[in-house]
Amino acid sequence: MSPDELTLRNLRVQVLAERRDGRLVKLPAHFHDRLARLEQGLEQARDTARSAAREEQQRFQRANSDISKLSDLKLELHKHRERKLTRLAREKVNGQQPSLEAVTEQEREFLESVASVIGQHRQKLLVRRAAPEPAAPVAKPEPKAKPATKPAVPEPAAA
Repeated sequence: MSPDELTLRNLRVQVLAERRDGRLVKLPAHFHDRLARLEQGLEQARDTARSAAREEQQRFQRANSDISKLSDLKLELHKHRERKLTRLAREKVNGQQPSLEAVTEQEREFLESVASVIGQHRQKLLVRRAAPEPAAPVAKPEPKAKPATKPAVPEPAAA
């Protein structure tokens, strides 16, 4: 295995580092490409084991297990990074200068988008609170049309 290859162990170490550190951890060069190659390799191993004889069923189950672990680790890594990117976006909206050295190009787009949404949301809330909304004119209910009164029926005269 070349040193440029990513393994489940390397991915687990990256996830643990991301979980442990409060700041965004810089990903190794070409991390996402290496992650995609790992995923493809595991899927190929699973497909090869699937078409093999019964004795290969253990390999098939192990490959399925590895793919499941990979999916879980990817999800956990991205959850941690998204949470930290959201914090950086809040800092940016607050006028601070967050450190963006560990942010990848795709994450930078996410960061800008989240910062924009946060800024727009705050603007709506602050403008609404600063300028009270004009009270909507209260529509007076129209008077109900009175039913036409029946003409009084003269009572018969008593004889």
